[in-house]
Amino acid sequence: MKPTTFDLTGKSALITGAARGIGLAIAQILAANGAAVAIQDIDLAVAESEAAAINAAGGKATALGGDMSDLSILPGLVEQTIAAYGGIQILVNNAGIQIEERWTTIAADSVLRQWTANILAPLRLSQLCYDHFFQQKFGRIINVSSLQARKGNPHMLAYSMSKAALNNLTSGLGGDHELARSGITVNGIAPGWFDTYRNAENLATPEKKVESGKRVPVGRLGQPQDCAGVVLMLCSDAGSYISGDTISVAGGW
Repeated sequence: MKPTTFDLTGKSALITGAARGIGLAIAQILAANGAAVAIQDIDLAVAESEAAAINAAGGKATALGGDMSDLSILPGLVEQTIAAYGGIQILVNNAGIQIEERWTTIAADSVLRQWTANILAPLRLSQLCYDHFFQQKFGRIINVSSLQARKGNPHMLAYSMSKAALNNLTSGLGGDHELARSGITVNGIAPGWFDTYRNAENLATPEKKVESGKRVPVGRLGQPQDCAGVVLMLCSDAGSYISGDTISVAGGW
């Protein structure tokens, strides 16, 4: 039996919402382990800057733009990744829309926008990648969920509901025998309380970060790199016997 490896040389990955935070950390670690990465983000200028930094460090990266609540852009994201690198083997559905609003006043269009980006886009991208993965007899789909999927938040109900649906998508596809027996695995990660741009308002000072970290059993807030290693394992040969699971990355919280 050959030893398992984290090497992704020869693989290419499309990572959505990857210009900052957890998505960027995932792109960086996949690139550092040999993958060519397509960094998609609604802020194309930032994505281009981060792709340039990966290339300067000896990796392979390209930047893609677009709003993930617009499903019409999704075929182009897959096509551009394949055009850049000759194929696609890894899909990381990280992009998401999170709107804070009380459940009693949330409007239907707000729910629909969040659900389109957070669950319909991952489903559609998985469909678009399927034929490529099946022909190669290899594929990795990683869905970035949230601990809020397991305990709904009345102030972010549309978001937490969408992440619960994303967990169901992960377990449903992971249990598909046709995918699993074709070398295609589907997994998710569920980050907890993280020090990222999305939480910047609530973590505006070092003191607030320390106090917030005390709520977490390990005693600190999560950093984007804390998720990146888990995703690397799931994308590599080392994770080939894991499928249909959503792994909490939450410091015991």
